[in-house]
Amino acid sequence: MSKVKSTEIVEEQVVDSGIDRIRQILFGEQVAEIERQLERLEERLADESLKLRRDFTQRLDELATQLRKEIQNISVELEHDTKKRAELSDLFANISLSLRGRPQDQDLG
Repeated sequence: MSKVKSTEIVEEQVVDSGIDRIRQILFGEQVAEIERQLERLEERLADESLKLRRDFTQRLDELATQLRKEIQNISVELEHDTKKRAELSDLFANISLSLRGRPQDQDLG
């Protein structure tokens, strides 16, 4: 590399370094404040996310419990209805048998 190019690179670095110092002097406190605000926002976001996750899990558990109860209630109702239908079926069968056993002339009179 030539001495001229090397000198130009060093001068550019000095200029860049000087610009960085000027930026730090002019905007350093503002940048630091923005970084603090971003950090607080990130913490708040993490807290809210955890809160939402817990709330969602709790509501999902409550919903699952309610569904289990409803399924149990429906199951009990179905069992009850099935027994009632079986009883009615037996009753109709008995009535049918008793009607078949009656003499025909009683049906007319």
